[in-house]
Amino acid sequence: MEKRAFINRILADKSNEVAWFLLTTSGEVLACNKYSAVLFKYKSPQDLIGLFLRDMVPKEFSSHLPPEITLEHLTNGLYLERVNRCADDSLVATLIKTGFVELDGDTYVECHAKWDHANNDLADTRKYKQLNDLLKCEIMRLKNVQNPAKEMAYYQHDLAIELAKIHDDLKARDFIFFSLVLAGVQTKEIADILCITVESAYKYRKRLRKKLALSAEEDLYEYLKNVMLKALS
Repeated sequence: MEKRAFINRILADKSNEVAWFLLTTSGEVLACNKYSAVLFKYKSPQDLIGLFLRDMVPKEFSSHLPPEITLEHLTNGLYLERVNRCADDSLVATLIKTGFVELDGDTYVECHAKWDHANNDLADTRKYKQLNDLLKCEIMRLKNVQNPAKEMAYYQHDLAIELAKIHDDLKARDFIFFSLVLAGVQTKEIADILCITVESAYKYRKRLRKKLALSAEEDLYEYLKNVMLKALS
């Protein structure tokens, strides 16, 4: 499809329920319909042109966004619960659907956003889920990176800061392991990502529980989840 024709379709769209965006894979807004400005409280759609995704998410998320949107970051045709930042820095509960579109031989991102009026929940738990989903996407992408553990260190920054306040003997690799656990990755998969044996991963998990002084009854995932919620509050 021709890029100009696709943009004209977006500009002509008269929906009053769905915001429609065309983005570069680096997250820059190239075009949007009129309702986009209404949903995100801008004076006109033109005010959104040239903004990036980092300008439209809660500020604490900005540093966690990937430099490029890849297949792992797309919603696979589903609307997912999200929290977005408006022009006045207020937050709005949204439902977001994304997918790739080929225009003039190049790849772009098509995004649809709706106000989640039925569940206008901006609680920390919703923001936590959004950040956790992003981390899971990065784990999927980084499995194909030669040294995933090195890149992963960037994506658990908030968790690392909060844990470091409580435990001063944790190492960088510990934070990476915790980040993977928080994202729901099983120990066998963690072993694969960190390039260690499964047995070593289980032993590592046991040592980390000891570092955190967790009792046998305490769940590591729930502990990390509570730490992350505190970091986002």
